[in-house]
Amino acid sequence: KQWYQRRVRAPMLDLELQSLSPSDGGSHELVEGFLNFLGAAHALRTSFDLVQAYTNVFLKYNRQYLMETASLREKLAELRNLHKDQWADLQRRIQEVVCVTNFLKNVAL
Repeated sequence: KQWYQRRVRAPMLDLELQSLSPSDGGSHELVEGFLNFLGAAHALRTSFDLVQAYTNVFLKYNRQYLMETASLREKLAELRNLHKDQWADLQRRIQEVVCVTNFLKNVAL
């Protein structure tokens, strides 16, 4: 499934993420909805780099509002845990590939 954001140019996506918070014309529901989107994207365990890029830009523009809102801080903590779990899984997979590569390299010699 192609994500909408994959087709959007970076400046447009940047502007959209910037305008989510209420102080920039957005709403609490938009910020919360995007946090839910990030959580769902992490749970899919695909496109880690793309989700990470979205997260970084989102936090860049919305961190103040997130820190001021208790319910969003909780969602952010959940997102952090999902991120940590996915990163640990990614590191484990990389290590497996390195081990298999080294094994095959030694067998070939």
